[in-house]
Amino acid sequence: MSTARTALRQTVLCTLAFAAGALAHRAITPVTPLDVHISGDGAAQIARAVFTWPGPARAADPGTAAMEVVAFRRWQNVETMSDLMAVCGSACDDAAPVILLRRPSPAGLTKVLFIDLGALGAGRALDGGVPMDGATVACIAALIDRHLDDRAQADPTCGTLPEIEAFRPRLRWPRAL
Repeated sequence: MSTARTALRQTVLCTLAFAAGALAHRAITPVTPLDVHISGDGAAQIARAVFTWPGPARAADPGTAAMEVVAFRRWQNVETMSDLMAVCGSACDDAAPVILLRRPSPAGLTKVLFIDLGALGAGRALDGGVPMDGATVACIAALIDRHLDDRAQADPTCGTLPEIEAFRPRLRWPRAL
């Protein structure tokens, strides 16, 4: 009788270990297809630079996009948005120009990329109703592309920008911010 009980216990433990491994693998595997949702200040101009062939696809729903990009003129704009600050948490305390949040969940990995346009020199142009200059838009497009593909090296277009990377797990299906 004890041999059958031991075999049953080992089978249950192996099944639980396999299920936990499969769930962990799914949580860190990116949501597919690789698409991007861009919102915030200057979003239309950034989108024209990012959504060119063979670039990423445009996501209609920010909550299920592989990457959600939130661009803003200055950190004070984000501090008033409680939903964004709840997601960003302590990662936004240092106010680096670029913050990448990796959000693993049972539905797959999604990312939220916060970009401070003021730190890139585009805040005054947007305040004045003037489009951002081409170099700044190219830098932002390179940042989005690099973080979407998880490339380690920075694009020479931007130089070296202070960046923060943090993990914010989700226990349920992604939803829009």
